[in-house]
Amino acid sequence: MRLVVCGASGVWDELVAADSRATPFHDWSFLRDIAARSGWRFRPLLAVADGHPVGVVPVLSLRRIPMTPPLPFPYLGPLVPSQHLRGTLSVLRRWQVRHAHLLFRAAFSPQQPPPPAESDPGLEVDVEPTYVLDLSHGDESTYLSGLHSDRRAALRRAARSGITTRPSLPGEALAVLPQVMQRSFERHDAEAPRSVTAIAEYLDERMGSDGRLIVETVLEHEQPVGLLVGVRHGDRAYGWVGGTLPESLRTGASTAAYDAVIRRALHDGVLSFDFYGHVDAGVGRFKASFGAEQQPFWTLRSSLVPRRLAVLRRRSTWRRPGGRVQ
Repeated sequence: MRLVVCGASGVWDELVAADSRATPFHDWSFLRDIAARSGWRFRPLLAVADGHPVGVVPVLSLRRIPMTPPLPFPYLGPLVPSQHLRGTLSVLRRWQVRHAHLLFRAAFSPQQPPPPAESDPGLEVDVEPTYVLDLSHGDESTYLSGLHSDRRAALRRAARSGITTRPSLPGEALAVLPQVMQRSFERHDAEAPRSVTAIAEYLDERMGSDGRLIVETVLEHEQPVGLLVGVRHGDRAYGWVGGTLPESLRTGASTAAYDAVIRRALHDGVLSFDFYGHVDAGVGRFKASFGAEQQPFWTLRSSLVPRRLAVLRRRSTWRRPGGRVQ
């Protein structure tokens, strides 16, 4: 096994299109555009076995810091056949050392097998829950009957509170998404990814022409209080970014936002909707209450920093509202 730089999008796109486990976040044009807007460097690596490319290994890295940043892209990681995953991770680890990337992160969708880590002490694999809603019935009434009673009550409460949803208008993502994301992350004592503004700009430019995007604005008495983004790929859709302002949570606005995105995905013939991730127990219960089933996915962390030093570094950080500060 070896890794080579992919010089053109054609080979990359063919490999992604041929793999049923691919996500929209493996798309060459998406990664290139987001990297250019965010100050990251997109390194399109191909996994090559016996002289033939067998999969893609997307790497987004910060230009000034030798590490892969935390990315708000679900399941962005190596996309290779299962029999080549161990070999790919081994050569990727050597690539990381050679290019002095202190930390590399990746994620693997529920459709992918867990990455093997026992062969290298520098690799750490964690299992996390996500929630996947079955839409293969293709029927809106079946979807509604699967909602838990608290979700149905929240939809009624939203209607009484003047909450409505509609497809987002041009310019609305940049006006609403950064504010919503920052406020949402602050509620969990965390800092919103710096890429949020770049994502909002990307959405405003593409939502009219990219049929994969499902972007819904939430309004309270005609004033925007939230925005939620879903992305389709093949017969699956993924919840990506967005939410509602904290002061609108009691109105059922979050439930209305997800309901709108799920219904649009259902009408487009999507067979499943992946809410992506867990955050905490409360968010997990919220996602499950749409009738979604919990499924595992795997994250991988490859660090060149000795474990003892990494622990000391984490202990030396202190928290303040909005994130971590050294």
